Amino acid sequence: MSLLQELAGAMSMPTMPAPSMHPAQVTAPSGLVSTKPLKLFIGGLSQETTTATLNSYFSQFGRVSSIVMMDKATGRSRGFGFVDFVDEAAMQTALQMHQHVVDGAAVTCSTYGGGKGRQSPAVLPPKSGMAAPDLLGSTAHSLAPAQPPADPFGGQAQAQAAQTPTMLPPAVIPGRLFIGGLAQTTTVQSLKAAFSRYGPCETEVMMDKATGRSRGFGFVRFRSQEEANMALAERHIVDDKAVEVSQCMAKGPPPRVPAVRAAPY
Repeated sequence: MSLLQELAGAMSMPTMPAPSMHPAQVTAPSGLVSTKPLKLFIGGLSQETTTATLNSYFSQFGRVSSIVMMDKATGRSRGFGFVDFVDEAAMQTALQMHQHVVDGAAVTCSTYGGGKGRQSPAVLPPKSGMAAPDLLGSTAHSLAPAQPPADPFGGQAQAQAAQTPTMLPPAVIPGRLFIGGLAQTTTVQSLKAAFSRYGPCETEVMMDKATGRSRGFGFVRFRSQEEANMALAERHIVDDKAVEVSQCMAKGPPPRVPAVRAAPY
């Protein structure tokens, strides 16, 4: 083969692309988006309480699915259970009630996460040829308390005193009361008749859109908080049924009091 033919063959060979100077990008798998659990923990249950009676009580707030935890060895109730809600607004309404009484026993009611449905963000392995960062060392360094600066006159400078932000109680909705445990026969008119003796008020009975039946709770709105306080101070029976009365609270996290810092001098 002549020299010209060899040169022609070399020029016709496909050229390989030059390696990129930028490191390869690794796309992390998208983490599962944790949904907010709509589960309540119910404690202090009576031994007479069953899944059916627990479900019957909390269904006044909306569609629920309940369970009473049982001891496998004895077959007796362990004194607590769980209630799953379909609607978050219904769960928040149940949480706003001052007290829950199931089968004659006052029970505790709180949100329950259970640690399920949550995943930590995926951590990618270090790229080839790169050392993994010292996460423990860097974390310990970041958590180490800061040392006050040295006093030029000898000794330690006076550190600034910072108080932890104080969490205020949830904001009250003035004049608005939550009424729970209403009878199926209670209407807006009969609810208003029961509370209008404390002052002019507007009433509302929450209805199930699917069935047209009462959801077992409602609201009363007075013109002033003073009138609402008078209603809160007494027990109430509406349409021959004892009802629960509590103050309505605004949604969202309670406000914080800003930290107060003392002057260094």
